[in-house]
Order: sequence, then structure tokens, then C-alpha cells
Amino acid sequence: MVCTEWMEVTRAALSTLRPRQWVMDQVIDMFGIKTTLHRPDLLYLPSTVIVNCTKKKNPCIWNQYISGTYKPVNGATIRKVFIPLIKDKHWWACICDMESKTNYILNSSNSVQSYDVHNTTIDTVAKLSPILARSSPSYYPMRFLHSHRVITLKVPQQSNNFDCGAHVLRYLSMLDCELGDWQNPDNYQRMPDFRKSVMMQLLSWDANTRTEYK
Repeated sequence: MVCTEWMEVTRAALSTLRPRQWVMDQVIDMFGIKTTLHRPDLLYLPSTVIVNCTKKKNPCIWNQYISGTYKPVNGATIRKVFIPLIKDKHWWACICDMESKTNYILNSSNSVQSYDVHNTTIDTVAKLSPILARSSPSYYPMRFLHSHRVITLKVPQQSNNFDCGAHVLRYLSMLDCELGDWQNPDNYQRMPDFRKSVMMQLLSWDANTRTEYK
């Protein structure tokens, strides 16, 4: 059964997929869940879960997310974990590759201090790892996420101050690609068209519990 708490996107949030808009967390989370929904080898961690767990506002929210959530998950079958990260309204992503034991940082703006991005990523993963591992014996492999090597990929840079979230959505859409695809500038062309494509996917998705658009 799909947990509706993470499966709705408001009109205001959807409007941020229009050109030249900063994409809201509801959109990124819903697209992340949609992308990984039927994939036992992929795990998406919503920004809501990350914030509540790492700041200890509600550490039980992880168990709520998994137990009442969008799919059963086994830590032993997970190949990649996608973690969206945000600081000072700048989005970037960490993709944890369980097979190579590598955490890749994908950051579309060098205007944000790479030192801050690097340290924030490491700190967040270190806090999340034991929380994930404690949730179930099957999640034990997740305990070692923090010990993976960390590599910052040189990915194409946004040419403005509003496309960081759109780049994170693009990373999500390429989870099955090779590392070179994340670094290929051709995959980041026509971002307005890509934003429109994501909007249409979310509008037409049956799991979207918002009915005002149907």
C-alpha cells in the first residue's frame, strides 16, 4: 500500500516545475519515489525523512516510511541509494553505490562552496547510516554507508540560480545510466522540456493522491 504522506504534490509545488522556478521538495520527493517504486535495487530517501531523522525531530519517521510506505525493502538487494540534499536553498545529490562502496556527490553549482557540500554530505550520511541499520536486520548493510569512499563527480553546471532542483530530478531519471552519462552535458540540454515532462508524469501518475488536477 502506498503511504499518502509522501505521495501528494500541491498545486504550488507543481508550479515550481515551470521554467525559471526553484523546484520544491514535494516535487523532488514524489519523482524520487515514482522513479524507484518498483525497483527493489533502488532506494530513495525523501528529504522529509532525512531532515527529521538527522535532526532527531522524529527519528521514528524512517520506520514509518518503510513500514507503511511505498514498497518492502531489503537492504541486501539495494544497489543504489539516492539522497537529495539541500542547504541555503541549493539542491544537490548523493548517490550511494553499494556494489562499489562509493558515495558519489553530484553538485550542479560550483558557486556553492564545495567544502560545505562535501562536509554536509558526509555528515548527513554518517547520521543516516545507523538509523537505517537499526530499522531492521535486513538493513544491516546500510550501516556501512558512512564508511564508503566519497567522490565528487564533475557534472555539468547550471547556468542560472534556479535549476539545481531540476538537475537533481535529472540525476534521478538517470539512475540506470553509467557514470559518464551523469557527466555528459548533452543530458542537461532543454531543461524546460525536461521540467514539463516531469510535471506531466506526476500529473498522470495514479498514485498522486491530489485529485484537483485529474
